[in-house]
Amino acid sequence: MVNIDYKTWGESQESKDRRDLIRKQIHEDRQNVAKQYKYNITPQQRKNTNGNHTHMNMNMRNIYPIKSSLFNYLTILFVIIIGTYYTCKLIGYEYDVYDDNVTNREYTLGYTTGVIRAPVLLSSGDKLIRRKMVVDTGASTVLITKSMLSKLNMDYIMYPGLCKRVMTRTANGKREACEFTIKHIQYKKCIAKNVKALAYIDDEKESDDPLLGMSFLNKFKIVLDRGVMKIYC
Repeated sequence: MVNIDYKTWGESQESKDRRDLIRKQIHEDRQNVAKQYKYNITPQQRKNTNGNHTHMNMNMRNIYPIKSSLFNYLTILFVIIIGTYYTCKLIGYEYDVYDDNVTNREYTLGYTTGVIRAPVLLSSGDKLIRRKMVVDTGASTVLITKSMLSKLNMDYIMYPGLCKRVMTRTANGKREACEFTIKHIQYKKCIAKNVKALAYIDDEKESDDPLLGMSFLNKFKIVLDRGVMKIYC
């Protein structure tokens, strides 16, 4: 059978049906694209989706994902806030909220009639730990244990060749130790940087308590007032 439509003279009905089917599919594709981007395109761009298909594709390149970009901005802002908070904790600016106008803070360490243990924050730069340390004005240097070194990711300093060996005198005799530097040590708002410290090379004993010695304490004012030890910073 021959189609008598003057626009498609000589075209078979089968060919005409196939052409109409292709046009219908193209129209449906344009509608699907318009629905997909209806929240992200301008009215003019949406109007063009019913027009030239090539022109529509060129406009789609300039579509800015408004909703997704807002989510990305909020996510980045949240990450910055959290990162700033933990960075401040890492370098030692935390514990409690204090008046920044106060320049001479006073803290009571404890009574000198017994063992004074102070909660201290130590930081190696990428790790920080909290530990109660014995306040010892008779110790010239801060002393920490091997387990504390491991938590600070500083146990590498005990390897031969990296360890600066020194001999120390204790109540039980002489002991060899490694000398190194702690990046930050903090008690309350009393912060000291690059503090000299020691760790025993031999095996730890149950009596080995970490000591907050004078390499930290001498950076501040220490006062003994009627049996009470106070620190000013």
